[in-house]
Amino acid sequence: MASRSVGRTAWSEPEALGSGRVLAGCSLRFKNKSGISEKISLATDGATNRVGQTFQADVFVGSVRLLLAKGLSRRGSKRYDEIRDTVILGAEVNVVNQDIDFILRDWEFKPGVAQARLIRSHDDRQVIQMRIDLGVLQLEAIGRPDGARPHGGHETYCAYLQEQARLSRQTEHHFVLTDEQCHDADREFLQYYHRRMCWLALRQYKRAMRDADHTLAFMDFVKGHAPDDDYLQAHEQYRGFVLFQRTQAAAALEVENNAPESAIDEIHKGLERLRQFFAAYEREEEMEEDGMVRHLRHVEATLRQQYHVDTTLHEQLQQAIAEEDYERAAHLRDALKKQS
Repeated sequence: MASRSVGRTAWSEPEALGSGRVLAGCSLRFKNKSGISEKISLATDGATNRVGQTFQADVFVGSVRLLLAKGLSRRGSKRYDEIRDTVILGAEVNVVNQDIDFILRDWEFKPGVAQARLIRSHDDRQVIQMRIDLGVLQLEAIGRPDGARPHGGHETYCAYLQEQARLSRQTEHHFVLTDEQCHDADREFLQYYHRRMCWLALRQYKRAMRDADHTLAFMDFVKGHAPDDDYLQAHEQYRGFVLFQRTQAAAALEVENNAPESAIDEIHKGLERLRQFFAAYEREEEMEEDGMVRHLRHVEATLRQQYHVDTTLHEQLQQAIAEEDYERAAHLRDALKKQS
């Protein structure tokens, strides 16, 4: 391997590599000895398998890796996770300002605890940082957590897939997720899970509800377009957990707004959605023994005791309807409208 260096940046250049090909498209930004910010674009010439260079002014941001993959075409565009027999040829950048020791040192990781904080980025965006073992995740507060707008500007990957399904219906074809689409859908599910956990830790309950609603809508989409039952069940198994967290957030938001009766009503709504989930899998008799349901029942009992709530207006309305006391029911409906 021949070695070159520019300023404080060094990378390795492959010699003759047989049938291998260096994948194009990597770039490296750095400051040279004169202090001028430059960018190196790295690409293969396909004939000698050597790395080419082009220079242009740019800001300094980071490092690069080159991939050598046997048997790939000169301009191969395969996804990273589809590359086989891949060797990292490598480049390391000695960059002090990319060290995050100061973040990790001042923010101790606590196993089993969701740790999150809201900060302002250098361009004044509000972003979330989530402490994890061995590092920190940074998520966008608005839009998709990774800040991406998939496939031509869609707000989410779910929105893109919904559009594809609509287009398929126009041609009378049932849309079914491909393996690649399943992979990308899983990425979005995971991103929204991380952010929902952050919002709950930060007591940003309305935002937690919004992200839970996105996940539930995406689960509904997968339910209708999954390639097989295994993929469907891989997501459906978490529906109860998402419903539970959404109910937690909705009840907490009402308590925060000094509306304990509404908080109890939100718990009842959540329990009904959980009942439907258990019933769909013929497990309704197991519901009351479930840990999430027992927790929600405990929260309800605590709210009734702490705020001296015997029956909520909504419960009184249901009772009046059951007793066919329609005049009282009308008064209770008016009271509920004023309450909302």
